[in-house]
Amino acid sequence: MFDIGFWELVVVGVVALLVVGPEDFPKLVRTAMGGISKARRMMAAMRDDLEREVGRADDLKRLVEDEVRLKELHDKLAELPKDLNIPSSIAIADGKKVDHDRANTAPADQDPAKEDLAGSNTRSR
Repeated sequence: MFDIGFWELVVVGVVALLVVGPEDFPKLVRTAMGGISKARRMMAAMRDDLEREVGRADDLKRLVEDEVRLKELHDKLAELPKDLNIPSSIAIADGKKVDHDRANTAPADQDPAKEDLAGSNTRSR
């Protein structure tokens, strides 16, 4: 973190020993090590908090993107029956469901039963 090598640390220790004296030097070292360990714990806690918040921001971003994609799909689904002229019970017209019974009525001149019989007769020949 501070790029302090072993020999630099030895020089600092010798100077501290000369300034403080041999009686108070062990107490100074314990106090310094306690402060360094406390600073490391605080940095680790801040890093964890920051990573957690970044993770929450990523989750929120994904949720917003999913919401946009869902809206686009919903809009496409609402326009699909209009483009293809296919009535559907799930089609949405002006925010309301299309009436399934009214949308799927066959014209009066067509009889579905006759079409099935004619289709089966041509197949058997």
